[in-house]
Amino acid sequence: MINCRWFQQGGARADTSKATISWLKYNIRHYNPPGHLPTNSPELSLIENVWSIVAAAVYASPEAQTLTAVERRLWKSWRSISLTTVQNLIGSMSDRLKAVIRNKGDTSVLILSLCTVLKYG
Repeated sequence: MINCRWFQQGGARADTSKATISWLKYNIRHYNPPGHLPTNSPELSLIENVWSIVAAAVYASPEAQTLTAVERRLWKSWRSISLTTVQNLIGSMSDRLKAVIRNKGDTSVLILSLCTVLKYG
């Protein structure tokens, strides 16, 4: 049994398959199945925030013309994410969760504060 304090499952098809959910229920002590978190809440997912940083660089203008150029942008963006940005994302999680509770599940109020964390992190 894995004893993690908090586990957030993604919404991808592989994450929500019956086999995956069954394994998680058996192996994660405090597992909450899909639907127990606010729907479509990327503000509460650290990796979604990291992917947003990467995507902004990959899809920046001018548009990459080759697969190699896309890969180069992806890796450059990934390596440019600072430890401070990651620490700020982790450090802001408690406040973001409290804001969701305070706003009865509305995550849209978190977008501005998250942008601040990423911009100044």
